[in-house]
Amino acid sequence: MDITVRGIGGHGAYPQKTKDPVLLAAEIIVALQTIVSRETRPGDPVVVTVGTIHGGTKNNIIPDEVKLQLTVRTYSDESRKQTLAAIKRIAHGCGVTAGLPEELMPIVKPGEDYTPSLYNDPKLTERVAGIFKAKFGETQVTTKLPGTGAEDFSRYGRTADKIPIFMFNVGP
Repeated sequence: MDITVRGIGGHGAYPQKTKDPVLLAAEIIVALQTIVSRETRPGDPVVVTVGTIHGGTKNNIIPDEVKLQLTVRTYSDESRKQTLAAIKRIAHGCGVTAGLPEELMPIVKPGEDYTPSLYNDPKLTERVAGIFKAKFGETQVTTKLPGTGAEDFSRYGRTADKIPIFMFNVGP
């Protein structure tokens, strides 16, 4: 997800004549952290990470815009939809608080590289785990906790055919 934080740039010696997008970007970043801590049900994994922030070209110039790049990870489509809506709401709300005119409100653009969460089919998981335990021994097969890493393999389970999938790792 990308957020373009716009403002009214100017000279650093006269910040009162600007609408500082660097400061606004910092406020948005801090506010985004409340999504997980205050808007997500405990136990429903959601990650909102600001991975990059780019803005300005010189130490004494307030720029006209700052660009943020985020990653959003959720386990469910519902949580993802709620999280993306919260990001848009927070960015807009911070823009309003900063006194930006509507035409300069932050632009929130969802990324096109979205990878849905992986769902292991329970019946297939049980069947394959049983085969592995029989072949390699009960102690050699362990269950891992779910994680928030992305894997394109998850798309196979979301086809129109609803192909049952099961992903496993070899080694620790």
